[in-house]
Amino acid sequence: MLSLGAALLARHVGFDRDRAFYPTVLIVIASYYALFAVMGGSVHALFYDSIVMMGFVAAAVIGFKSSPWIVVLALVGHGILDAFHARIVDNPGVPPWWPPFCLAFDVGAAGCLAWFTKAPTGHLSRMTNGELLRAFMDRVWTAGEVAAVDEYLAASYTIYSDPGDPWDGQTLDRDTFKQRLISSRGPFPDLRFDLEEFVEGENRVALGWTMRGTNTGSVGDRAPSGQPIVVHGLTIYYFTNGRIIGHRQVVDRLSVVQQLGLIG
Repeated sequence: MLSLGAALLARHVGFDRDRAFYPTVLIVIASYYALFAVMGGSVHALFYDSIVMMGFVAAAVIGFKSSPWIVVLALVGHGILDAFHARIVDNPGVPPWWPPFCLAFDVGAAGCLAWFTKAPTGHLSRMTNGELLRAFMDRVWTAGEVAAVDEYLAASYTIYSDPGDPWDGQTLDRDTFKQRLISSRGPFPDLRFDLEEFVEGENRVALGWTMRGTNTGSVGDRAPSGQPIVVHGLTIYYFTNGRIIGHRQVVDRLSVVQQLGLIG
């Protein structure tokens, strides 16, 4: 019940609009056994629980950067650890009530995150356009969640101006936009966008961003170069009824081919 209450409060206040919320919860929860080992004065328990803690921290970081489902699985995994911790590590600092309490909290938090991740439509309807766009960029462009396109885009999406984009000037359906997403991320599987500035209007949001990635996928018929890239751009996204309907964009695409060594 506590985890459900915390999740609903976070949803109401808006804490969980940031992708870091549940990964941070996981990191905090995972640190407690190491803290209890310190309180109990057990070096042996501190050593083993610190190793376990770092595993969950790594899962939180990977989940933050890639998919919230990794965080869901890690929370469930920590619940399983709670159930068997006393049999695995002799940690004298752990209060008797902590493992069952933490187990219930872990499973509840995992269930809430899974529910919100699987069925976020109602949540999206309460977002401002700027908040919706941030979630879209995080999930679709940085995490590469192709299926999430359906949650954010209108049935028709128009690229009003995007020089150098193969779809420039076209109106796309969601499936074609997914093809564009896959094609764009293919050469840079670790692609991520750092969102630097939002200017929000009534039905549009201007976004300044920096894109980073490593060329580990083919660019046309060219083999991967392994080169990292850093690209700056500015995009104006347009909205209707809580859906993104198109964009205008200026990107320094010349710097991409220069960084990849395709031209001098």
